[in-house]
Amino acid sequence: MEGVENKQQQEFFIDLGVPIIQGYLYSKPLDTKAATQLLEHGL
Repeated sequence: MEGVENKQQQEFFIDLGVPIIQGYLYSKPLDTKAATQLLEHGL
């Protein structure tokens, strides 16, 4: 899993075949309550 902050990084990791990508590009950091709600109700 790699942290992705911008489109260039996203494309780089996708081209390398990295299977799981996370980071600020996809979601800002969440507090415990928001993260729990996201996980309970699906991504």
